[in-house]
Amino acid sequence: MRTRHRLRSAVRFLAGLLLLVLAYGTLHAHPHSLFAHELKVGTVVLHARQPFPPNTIELLREVEARLSTSPMYRADHPHDVFLCDTPALYAFFSPHHPDTGGETYFWLANVVFLRPVDLAANRLISPLGTPVPEPRTLVYFLTHELVHAQTWDALGLRGYLALERWQEDGYPDFVANRAFDAADATEKLRRGDPTLDPEKSGLYLRYHLLVHHALGSGLSVEQLLSGPRDAAPIEAELLR
Repeated sequence: MRTRHRLRSAVRFLAGLLLLVLAYGTLHAHPHSLFAHELKVGTVVLHARQPFPPNTIELLREVEARLSTSPMYRADHPHDVFLCDTPALYAFFSPHHPDTGGETYFWLANVVFLRPVDLAANRLISPLGTPVPEPRTLVYFLTHELVHAQTWDALGLRGYLALERWQEDGYPDFVANRAFDAADATEKLRRGDPTLDPEKSGLYLRYHLLVHHALGSGLSVEQLLSGPRDAAPIEAELLR
């Protein structure tokens, strides 16, 4: 009897755990019920828990303009972006990376979550509670994450996971960052500036530079993202 009771308890525990996992997965894929406000401009569908300030449409138009420069862009394929208004809510939806600016999740649904933002000021709020400075505006972060989503749609699971890190994050940065200075970035790469080390700076300037050089050398975006590419030959050209 004692063994049977333990077995029943274990089954109930596992069933409860499974239900929690399913509930979390469902909420993660369809969090709309937690976000009362919605605004759609082109392919960008923004969701928030607070009303949108008047300049939000202008911001989304700029995001859409940047997205549309990519051959991965599909005018008939919108993506949902959810603005988490507290660090705790963002950590709930991004438990493995609670200090990132945003996360694009491809499992169950291709959706984007951003940490707290100041829409009126076009700024993302850092984990320290301060606005992230230019050129990484809110428009930048929105565009970057949505290019991830577009690329996933275009390449599929196998193609996307095959990409090297510099391709995966360098191309979204290429589309999103309009303030990029290739000559300045090349000079910094040559002198070993820490801002060109993504592990130290948290920036994607090195990856952006590699993508900029590859595309400027004649590769198309489709060729660039057609499979994994070694960054070493590109860096060797830049360091000459």
